[in-house]
This record gives sequence, structure tokens and C-alpha cells, in this order.
Amino acid sequence: TSFCFYWELQQYSNLPGLIFYAIQRWDFTQIPRLKD
Repeated sequence: TSFCFYWELQQYSNLPGLIFYAIQRWDFTQIPRLKD
């Protein structure tokens, strides 16, 4: 899994691409809500 993630990450070598990648892949449901 780590290798696959690293390989896919190479497709987004620039910062905007990396952020876009993170936004697509991140599971926002795992983020604790700061407010109720």
C-alpha cells in the first residue's frame, strides 16, 4: 500500500497537485468536528 501510494504521489509532483490529490483521497469523515 505504501509503495502504491508513493507511486501515485509521483503523478502530483507540484504543490497544487499534491493538495488536490490530498483533497480527493482524504476521508473527511475521519476529521473530528471542531464545533457541534
